Amino acid sequence: MKITRDDSSSELTESTLPMINVVFLLLIFFMIAGSLQKTLPFNINPLQAKADIPEQEKPLIIHLSALGRIMVDDQEIEFGQLQTAIEQKFNNIDDQATPPVALRLRPITIRSDQSTNTTDVIKILSLLKEMKIEQVALATVR
Repeated sequence: MKITRDDSSSELTESTLPMINVVFLLLIFFMIAGSLQKTLPFNINPLQAKADIPEQEKPLIIHLSALGRIMVDDQEIEFGQLQTAIEQKFNNIDDQATPPVALRLRPITIRSDQSTNTTDVIKILSLLKEMKIEQVALATVR
């Protein structure tokens, strides 16, 4: 009777040993690397800031169509009425007369059609510059 030895189990253990060694070495590396952070001698609770952080104001949106039609929020207007419409919208937000400094700090977003005449956009930007409004954004698509 010939007894054969099953060598498949010995091949399995020989091929998995290096992988187990690598896993343990990685485990040891991350344990050491994680503990290299300098520890404080005692616990410190940092101070809490209680400064007034201004809320982000909702921007006023000016829509400009390809045909040159202008809408401020939901109201269609002519270009000559744009300055008064902007001032009215800002006054309605505050329910009081807006001082010139607060008007300059309000954000305005201009959304124009892709085929809008560039001179129309430049006219609106020039008007906002004359009004000394500092936060103006042109909405685009990537």
